[in-house]
Amino acid sequence: MSDSPTDYNAMELMVTCASRLLENGRTVAVGTGVPCSAAMLAQRLHAPD
Repeated sequence: MSDSPTDYNAMELMVTCASRLLENGRTVAVGTGVPCSAAMLAQRLHAPD
């Protein structure tokens, strides 16, 4: 993880952007890697259901 909020790599940005597209209460099917990371991030931050 980065120490500075502006210090990130392309993969971290892609996961963050993808997670923001996932809405609470919706059902999605995700694969492994980036999609799974995005779903897990969304679940922890803004879409627990």
